[in-house]
Amino acid sequence: GVPHPQIPVHHIPNGNSHPDGHGLVTIRMKPDEKGRFGFNVKGGADQGMPIIVSRVAPNTPADLVIPRLNEGDQVLFINGRDVSQHTHEQ
Repeated sequence: GVPHPQIPVHHIPNGNSHPDGHGLVTIRMKPDEKGRFGFNVKGGADQGMPIIVSRVAPNTPADLVIPRLNEGDQVLFINGRDVSQHTHEQ
């Protein structure tokens, strides 16, 4: 099969956002063979909430990537798409 490309995920560790943009971290992870990254999120524009990582499953790309994605991180962009305005289902 064709190897999955690495997807850049821009996030702010533990939601510590700063107006000047400091604290933004970019990690690159490849989905597993099922196309999953291994993290769940909560929030969404429909709830008036930022997109926050609610769970990282063990031994998944999100768990094994360095620096690791952690619960409480605020996700801003996935693969260059601004997810801050997305609803939870997206």
